[in-house]
Amino acid sequence: MKRNLISVIILAFSIINFILLAIIVFTVIPTNKKTDNLITSIASIIDTSLESAGEEKVKKVPLSDQTIYTSPEDSTITLKSVGEDKHYAQVRLAIALNKKSKDFKTFDPSTDTGIGSYESAIQSAVRTEIEKYTPEECTNNAKQIEENCQKAVKDLFNSDVIYDVTFSKFVVS
Repeated sequence: MKRNLISVIILAFSIINFILLAIIVFTVIPTNKKTDNLITSIASIIDTSLESAGEEKVKKVPLSDQTIYTSPEDSTITLKSVGEDKHYAQVRLAIALNKKSKDFKTFDPSTDTGIGSYESAIQSAVRTEIEKYTPEECTNNAKQIEENCQKAVKDLFNSDVIYDVTFSKFVVS
C-alpha cells in the first residue's frame, strides 16, 4: 500500500512538472524571443550610430594599387614660439595615391597636371597644421601631427585618391 501511495505522489509531481513546463514553453520563451529581438535591434542602431559618428572607414588599398608621390623639396616651417627662440621643422611629404580611384587620372603624379601641380596647396595645408605645435609637441606627438596633416590633405582634395600621407623627413630644430 505504501508503494502505491508513493507511486501516486510521484505521478502527481510528474504531472505538475509537465504542466509547469508547458506554461514556461508557451509564455516565457516567446517573451524571451521578443526581448532578444529588441536588444538586437537596439544594438544594431547603436553600432550604426557609432560608425557614422566615428571617422569614416577607410578601405585598405593593397600596396600594388598604390603609387607614392614624394615632395621634390623639403619644407621649412616655423613652429609655435616658446619664449624668444625660433624653432623650425623641416618636412618632406610622401603621399600614397590609390591607383584604383576614379580620380587617379586627374592626380596621376606622372603627368604635368597631376598631384605635383598642387604642391603649393598641399604645402600650405601641411604648414597650417604644423605651425600649431611647439617643438616639444612635435617631438612627442609626431604620429598625431602626421594624422592631422593626412586629414588636412584629404580634405583639400576631397577624393578617395589620397590614401595616406606620411613624412619621409621630419626634423625639428
